Amino acid sequence: MDTGITVTGVGLATAPPNVFRLDLGAQVVAESATAALRGAGQALDRMRSVLVAGGVAREDLASGAINLWPEQGDQGRAIVGYTATLRLTARIRDLDKAGTLLAETVAAGGDASRLEGASFEYADPAALLNGAREAAWRDAEDKAAKYATLSGRSLGRIIAISEQVHGGGPSPMPRVMSVATRETVPVEPGTSSVTIQVNARWEFA
Repeated sequence: MDTGITVTGVGLATAPPNVFRLDLGAQVVAESATAALRGAGQALDRMRSVLVAGGVAREDLASGAINLWPEQGDQGRAIVGYTATLRLTARIRDLDKAGTLLAETVAAGGDASRLEGASFEYADPAALLNGAREAAWRDAEDKAAKYATLSGRSLGRIIAISEQVHGGGPSPMPRVMSVATRETVPVEPGTSSVTIQVNARWEFA
């Protein structure tokens, strides 16, 4: 008969996120494809310059998709212009500056600015997971040792381990409206938590 003990340990780790991610874009409509691309590029360059001047490192800036498509008239035949969209992802690590820098960046792009998303992240998400994992393992060990004592047995070798991860990662920020008219945008990182459940099985010694 298979003998041993199986327990479930639960570990929780909570920490405030320390990176603010912005998914930005610049969109311009012009009579020619060249003018549309040039206008979007100029707007995005102004936005990028504000971010760099505000302390965002070059390695925390990443260019995204470039889109260009024709705009057709009411009859759907003649091309009446072109729309160009350029995208940029920025990670702001100084959260004290995040709200002001967001507003200044969007204002620099003017009417071409697009804010496609804003969310919080962790610079080292593995650290949060490892904290929860260690807590879950301690919980499992304590439970196993307690049950072994109650049953008058001793724990042997560990023969099986599995885990489940719940939660993790902060929720996206609500959509920010009318940021171009504000000097700053309220940015509150709050906290986020991750829970790990570990199932462990020991043999009896």
